[in-house]
Amino acid sequence: MKRHPSELGNTFIATTGAKTGAWYAITFITAAKFTSLTDLAADAWDASIGTITFPAGVTIYGEYTRITLASGSVMAYKQYTPV
Repeated sequence: MKRHPSELGNTFIATTGAKTGAWYAITFITAAKFTSLTDLAADAWDASIGTITFPAGVTIYGEYTRITLASGSVMAYKQYTPV
């Protein structure tokens, strides 16, 4: 069965506190920077991630488990995780 990309829901993030979950895509609602971004393998992107300003409208794909913003707002799309 095919799934709609947002069928499992999404998480709007506009605060600087760490959020944990399972997401497959992050769309930037406003220009934003990360403090940290961690993928499924528990690899944190290096410190240079904080130097990048992602413009509004851009979407990045991966398997993210922890998102911490320094500024801006994003919509993170929940990933299907089989039980």
